[in-house]
Amino acid sequence: MGLLNICQHCLQIPKLHIHLFLCLLRCRVICRSLQTICSVVTQVNSAKLPKELAIVINDLTAMDYLTHMLAVYAPVRKKPENVPASWVPPRTDVKMYPVHSLFMTAHRTKLRAFPPSPIAAVESFPASNELQTVTLPVRPLCFPSPSTFPSLLYYFYLRHSEVLFKAFFPCDFSTDFVENCMNVEEIMFLATHIGKTFNPNVILKHAKVIHKVWQNTCALGTFDNGLWIAIDSAYEVIINALAIGTGNPRAVYVAKSPLPLM
Repeated sequence: MGLLNICQHCLQIPKLHIHLFLCLLRCRVICRSLQTICSVVTQVNSAKLPKELAIVINDLTAMDYLTHMLAVYAPVRKKPENVPASWVPPRTDVKMYPVHSLFMTAHRTKLRAFPPSPIAAVESFPASNELQTVTLPVRPLCFPSPSTFPSLLYYFYLRHSEVLFKAFFPCDFSTDFVENCMNVEEIMFLATHIGKTFNPNVILKHAKVIHKVWQNTCALGTFDNGLWIAIDSAYEVIINALAIGTGNPRAVYVAKSPLPLM
């Protein structure tokens, strides 16, 4: 009877209120997940990538623990021809990122399944007054551009284009641009400001950042309209800013609709 009463009560709640509640709940979960990520401390004492790694979580309020440790690295260069026998391959830099597998696998068609994590089988963790040590399975992940992966990772958690725009542009941007980033007037307003404020080398540097994030997005097979629109609009802004900064503002055509999504 109690369950029936609850269900009847829920049916009387306006859809808008339910939507707002779910949005607030999602924000709370995401913020808590990011807080857990930022509180992690780990150390690798081996030249060989381990299969699992122990981490210390400094967030004493953490209730939803991370499930995996990403080991992100760039493609390893092949051995060149006609090299001496003493040739030693360059060291591969590996960056470690603790993640929740759920945020990584959603809308990523080219990302293979994550190995089972012992954390995933635990429904909840009690709050504790002591630092928590958790052992996570390590998942190697090769990216065209490891240096730009953090911006993409934050987007996967927050789903806010501002996270990407902060990496794409050398300056602040307006809320109007964020809300209408494919609008021609908004694109040209920001492009004009960037083109007249920064030298072409700075603008070109940010164009490379956009391209690298695009490469990583393609490598994952990400199917997310918001992500692709953010990349497309940022590319339009930077290319027009480069044309304005070099004194040839008519060299670039601004698309009046979003570019085709992959």
